[in-house]
Amino acid sequence: MKAEDNESVRQGLWGEDAAVRDLKRRGCSIVGRRVRPSAHDRRLEIDVIAKDPEDTLLFVEVKTHKERSPYGGALPRIDAAKKANLRRACLSWLRSHRWSGNYRFAVYQIYGDSASGAAPEIDFFPDVRLFPPRFRFL
Repeated sequence: MKAEDNESVRQGLWGEDAAVRDLKRRGCSIVGRRVRPSAHDRRLEIDVIAKDPEDTLLFVEVKTHKERSPYGGALPRIDAAKKANLRRACLSWLRSHRWSGNYRFAVYQIYGDSASGAAPEIDFFPDVRLFPPRFRFL
């Protein structure tokens, strides 16, 4: 593994840790982290799965960056292919756990440097459209 890959992994885990702390602060319980619901497709990964206080399941994508970009945040960086993989990952998890309750998709944008020791800046988007309106899987 290259040194920059190691740094990138460390930075990403730091961002996920910040998102998990924020979710817990909001009263959520953590169901899983770095969840790979399909043994057949390693591209399918959910960064964090949590339950909010109303028992709604949150599938959370975490985007971590060292600094804010003047060209936009994490939401435009979730392209069509990534959305398709996230949908498939979420559906795979829902099926395997026979979840029949409410669920939604959320995104965290975490800004900061894991090596600096400074607190991260956090943007939270609690209800991002990943599934079509009125989508219900059977």
